[in-house]
Amino acid sequence: MCTRVYNNHSQFLSTSRNFDWPAQLPTSLFAFDKGLDKQGTKDATNNTLKWHSKFSSVVAMIGTNSDENAGEQNVGYGVCDGVNSAGLMVNVLWEGEASLPNEEALPYWIDLKRLGQYLLDMYESVIEATAFLEKNQLRIIQSIVPGSDKQARPHLSLSDSKGNSAIVEFRNQRVVCYVSSNYRIMTNEPDLPTQLNLTQAWEWQDKHFSNLDKSALLGGPSSVAHFQRATYYLAHVRAAVNMQESLAQSKGIASICAVPAGNMKADGSLGSHTVWQTIADHNTATYYFANTRAPGVVWLPLQQMITEHKFRKHTSWKLEMIVPDPSFEDGVYNPSYSGDVSALLKKTDDPFQLI
Repeated sequence: MCTRVYNNHSQFLSTSRNFDWPAQLPTSLFAFDKGLDKQGTKDATNNTLKWHSKFSSVVAMIGTNSDENAGEQNVGYGVCDGVNSAGLMVNVLWEGEASLPNEEALPYWIDLKRLGQYLLDMYESVIEATAFLEKNQLRIIQSIVPGSDKQARPHLSLSDSKGNSAIVEFRNQRVVCYVSSNYRIMTNEPDLPTQLNLTQAWEWQDKHFSNLDKSALLGGPSSVAHFQRATYYLAHVRAAVNMQESLAQSKGIASICAVPAGNMKADGSLGSHTVWQTIADHNTATYYFANTRAPGVVWLPLQQMITEHKFRKHTSWKLEMIVPDPSFEDGVYNPSYSGDVSALLKKTDDPFQLI
């Protein structure tokens, strides 16, 4: 079960998330310059949302090029996660009770797979992004999760360089935004109000009971257990004294909620496990990526890349992190990268470019 942690105890702001899934989905890092024209659906209609990006961004996308390996389950790329040059981060997680706004009468149409990129391209803060979302003007078109056969059931979180946070849910075909700097943890279902209620008991005992009298935190792999563990540990770390400590705290708390590869269900089938983890430094818009099957952590320093004109000759860059490859036993190749990988990015086409 995916977990997102926003560490805003101090001026050193960071967000980490686990991406959990029963299988390794193809995953690539993309970097985009600002000033790009994009569209919200692959086949544009009169209602398709179109935009000119205001910010550069780095994102993790699952899926592959829709023109390659054609098949019913190949639906192109989908943005799971990313940060823009203003320090806004988007995390898209599974939420089984989600009901997307899908009325044809809504004025702007966008594919679910492109929603995260639109928010990163156009907004610098949680307040700006949620102000738009709460207008409920988007028809969000349902999609299969790229690389799988499952219909996506999402909710998403937003965090920014100002200390703000939001949990965005889709209820009864409406967008519902919970905006507060206190909403720092997100897992999967149930909805945020229910999750908050479930944490009240341990919060009360933490204030009133001695250590000997306290009940143990839930230790299982459920989203409720992850929510409570992450909330508990985030409440018990000191305010970070520097960015290195903030990143370590965020990564460590998310890792407490990670599920090991090969996780099995009671019936013997393969359950969800943590496929990869990301961490964002909101202060410098640096994006870290850790493949759980590779030994190293990689990062892309977005603001430094802009300053050094990494985008000068091209506008879209890509590096594959989990690669479909039938020559491997499980059909997947996991490259072993480490450190700053901006020099390894390869020029590519923007999969969401305006046609």
